[in-house]
Amino acid sequence: MSKQKAQVREKPEELIHAKQLIDECKLDDARRLLRNFEEKGGYTLYDIVLCHFLKCKLLLWQGLYEDLVKLAEQTYKESLGLGKNLLSVDILLIMANALIWLNQNDKFRDILRQGEELLEVLPQELLADYKQREAYIAWLKGRLYVDLKDADLALKHFEHSLALREEYGTKLDLAISHGAISRIFVFFKADYNLALKHLERARDLLKETGNKWGIGNYFYFMGIIHKVKGEIDLSIKLFEQGLAIYNDLNNKRMVASILNHLGEVYRHRGELDRALECLEQALALRYESVHLKE
Repeated sequence: MSKQKAQVREKPEELIHAKQLIDECKLDDARRLLRNFEEKGGYTLYDIVLCHFLKCKLLLWQGLYEDLVKLAEQTYKESLGLGKNLLSVDILLIMANALIWLNQNDKFRDILRQGEELLEVLPQELLADYKQREAYIAWLKGRLYVDLKDADLALKHFEHSLALREEYGTKLDLAISHGAISRIFVFFKADYNLALKHLERARDLLKETGNKWGIGNYFYFMGIIHKVKGEIDLSIKLFEQGLAIYNDLNNKRMVASILNHLGEVYRHRGELDRALECLEQALALRYESVHLKE
């Protein structure tokens, strides 16, 4: 048994490096590394499952949520051969993350419950590992309540995730929780000062991590704030910075969202041709994927 546990915990250097690249959203480099890793072969089941989980993370940053769910379902079945383990929890949680983007809230609840129940029965050998997953679950519950338009419950769960991540999480995790809280103050409470406070904290953390998706999301929300405040030129500048990042990541969902906002901003400025161009591009991208949501 101890030999099996030791085997599970020893991660190949290639996968450690791939995770670092994915966290920075250096997706092409990570994809090549994972492909080379798979082609070499001769790995343990744990290594194979971890490799497939990292491929799920790649799909997450690109907004390819349907593909992510399919791969995660397959990877979760593979992980069952390892017995009850944290990696199975991680697979269920990233699947839940994709499902909430796809508006599949019933399936989201089922998968999240599975992940939560599995986490509860696992031995808490390392408290930090357990608390990091608990924080992720709280964040996911907050995302559900955003969709249900319950700002207070969403904020409660996001703040819980932030409190846990301040003690046990990574800088990227912290930035994601700050970004989620800012969303509540932007869209529900119209408290732009508090939104800016959390966005600026997220920005500082993201600069340290180098995560492009998060930095793009910072520009996206800043663009929305200045759009609402009527600061049109600044809003356009911020949206375009976010657009460049998401184009680089080939995240068509976020590109479509930003183009939609740019179309509205150009319309308010009276530049109707540019507005129409942006809106038509956004619509074309939305036709490429079903259930697209911001």
